[in-house]
Amino acid sequence: LDQSNIVLSALYPEGDTVVARFHEIAGRNTTVTISSPIFDGRSCRRTELDGRPLAPVPVKGQAMQIGFKPWEIITIKIFG
Repeated sequence: LDQSNIVLSALYPEGDTVVARFHEIAGRNTTVTISSPIFDGRSCRRTELDGRPLAPVPVKGQAMQIGFKPWEIITIKIFG
């Protein structure tokens, strides 16, 4: 995570996927780059807290960029 106001609040396996949840903690709009080898060659999708699918998240190599609104919680499901 390249922004200190974005924290990883959950990371767990779910079947053949991994779920990662992030939270903006400073009350400001932020674009964060999240880098990890876990993203390499995989697809990712935003989901609701209850797991309903939302928009795909583009991954470039081992990184993705996500925009956060103040106090927003974003859940990402990592496939593959």
